Amino acid sequence: GARRLFGLLVQSFNEENVPMDNFVGFASDGCNTMFGTNNSVASRLQESYKGVIVNKCRCHSLHLCASEACKELPRCIEDLARNIYGIFKNSSKRQAEYAEFQEFYHTDPHKILRPSQTRWLSLQSVVNRILEQWDHLKAYFQLKVLDARVIAATNVLNYMNDPTTKQYYHFLQWALPRFVDLNELFQSDRPLITIVHKKMCAAYKHLILAFMDRAHVKRTPLDQINPLDTSKHIPLSNIYLGVKVLKGFSEPPISNHPDKVNMEKCFRDRCKAFLVKGCTEMRQRFDFNSNSPFARMACLSPAEAMSRTKEPTLLHLIETVPRICDPNDLDRVQQLDDQWQLLDKREFTDGMKEMEVDDFWITVRDYTDLDGKQIFKELDTFALHVLSLPHSNAACERCFSKINLIKTKIRNRMMTETLNGLLLASHCAKDGGGSDKFVVTQAMLAAMTAENLKPKKKPPAERPRGIADLDVVEEVDVDEVLMEEEFDVTFG
Repeated sequence: GARRLFGLLVQSFNEENVPMDNFVGFASDGCNTMFGTNNSVASRLQESYKGVIVNKCRCHSLHLCASEACKELPRCIEDLARNIYGIFKNSSKRQAEYAEFQEFYHTDPHKILRPSQTRWLSLQSVVNRILEQWDHLKAYFQLKVLDARVIAATNVLNYMNDPTTKQYYHFLQWALPRFVDLNELFQSDRPLITIVHKKMCAAYKHLILAFMDRAHVKRTPLDQINPLDTSKHIPLSNIYLGVKVLKGFSEPPISNHPDKVNMEKCFRDRCKAFLVKGCTEMRQRFDFNSNSPFARMACLSPAEAMSRTKEPTLLHLIETVPRICDPNDLDRVQQLDDQWQLLDKREFTDGMKEMEVDDFWITVRDYTDLDGKQIFKELDTFALHVLSLPHSNAACERCFSKINLIKTKIRNRMMTETLNGLLLASHCAKDGGGSDKFVVTQAMLAAMTAENLKPKKKPPAERPRGIADLDVVEEVDVDEVLMEEEFDVTFG
């Protein structure tokens, strides 16, 4: 398990002559093999390479938070989405009939989406699509119940006739973006390490303010707020669940329902449980302490670095990343501090505060004194090494998705070398602006030789006589084993 993966990880770097002294960061999903407390890949990395920054994938964690929170809502909400998709999935006739409904109602001919457990951003899209097509879907299923008496259509119509069902979807339409927008942001390939803590704190605070006392939230550090502390919760009737929910309870058919009070109380109880569970899961998975490693890295953002009220020393950040800069090397630490304090005293061009953080530090590197000497060279190198730390492993996820598109059931005998070549060709074409803009260089053409394309394999060495089968060590294909796991590593 973890021991074998750890050994193969180190072996692959050694084979490529990558010095392990440059190993500064590691990110993967949060399964026990990769991030368990004992005997995991992350624990072995921390034990073998002191000071390495290990980080659970933010995208995986946010998806799990949203999934766990959704379990607090009635099961019929998820069943409705699945049943609607199931009715249309394998029936071209029903799809054509529904297309006529969409044309009659003068709406866009959008397809019904499928809820997926593995696609991080699917749930919000499914909710938005069902709400967009709500009236048309309801009219269609009413017709199917009257004409064809389809049992599945009857079940769907019963769900849709429940006045609180649409209210739950309106609530999800407000609540899910707190998770999904962050998830989408952290899937970016851009260095986001300086804004991770700020964005997570903002989303967490937005959710807890919906059901907790505002004065308590404002005067208490986020890492000390307990979402399960009911003494700090506001009355159930004052919980904020979105404008559409508030309006829905003041209009028919709910406003004139004979059991409106109990219906609204039950609805608010479920939605509050969603919010409490979501915040509890976020609190378990993220460190909201203002002295956490990612909070300290925020000082490298352009606005903070150029601020005259910034922290005067980088010592606390350097102690967080000892593999990038040894905090015991006081001469180097002092050199970095001197350049850091000089940074806000320089006159930079307008708009640098709005630059991407990596572009900002690359621009800072080019500043020179009267002698033409780079005055921020060491500080720039340190900052760029910190920015290389991974905030998620979404890039690996995209790679695995691409592998599934390339190595299909029909091409299941494709060799690892061929698969690697196709992946590299795809990345190269993407970096070149796309296949239509890609420029083939002479070096690429020169490499297209039979010796490179079809290298001759060395004949296997004969095994000496007298060696038992149990003494033969099986050769392991490192690439194939590593492709089974999902993680991202960073080197300075």
